[in-house]
Amino acid sequence: MTLDEAKLEVVLSERLATPVKTAAAREPLPAAALTDRESDRLLKFESASRRVEWLTGRAALKRLLAVLGEDEDTSKIDFPCARISLTHSGDCALAVASLAPSRGIGVDLERYRDVHPGVARFFLNDKERCWWSEMDESERSRELLRLWTVKEALFKSHPYNHDTMLADYAVENPAQHTGRARLDGAKAATLRYASLIFPDAMLSAAMCF
Repeated sequence: MTLDEAKLEVVLSERLATPVKTAAAREPLPAAALTDRESDRLLKFESASRRVEWLTGRAALKRLLAVLGEDEDTSKIDFPCARISLTHSGDCALAVASLAPSRGIGVDLERYRDVHPGVARFFLNDKERCWWSEMDESERSRELLRLWTVKEALFKSHPYNHDTMLADYAVENPAQHTGRARLDGAKAATLRYASLIFPDAMLSAAMCF
């Protein structure tokens, strides 16, 4: 897939009401370009495919940090991060940064695939499942994948997500591709998300305010 970073920045900045920067990568970063700390992290991955995915993510992150004029050592970034988020899908990695103060930012990219209806109960709440179950059957798989990316982006954007689940993040109107969401309880948060549909993929980004 092709991601036009300039257009993506304009659309996401408008829909999230926050200026953002993006950087995409489709090739893994050469291992020789890693810092010592990054090399140590690479050694922890036993799977060759996981190493390639991780290196592609480092390529996107380093491009983004360079644009921001910051230290390109990605080992200094821990997720969830208030300013930066990262996603992978297939051979593509995308890093997104918030240019304005926020509690957190999240992004999720997924190539089109059939999603088993049974997984809806794991990340949609009762209201969201009711809306989804009543829609035309031909659209359910696509919308389920879109809502998956929304929930993943919301989860990533929340700075205290270590004991939350995707279904805890409630979308005000699941039919909207741009809208608000909330997390209730002791770690209450107000969030905003935006979903973009590409010919072969879904992308969602979210901000926690």
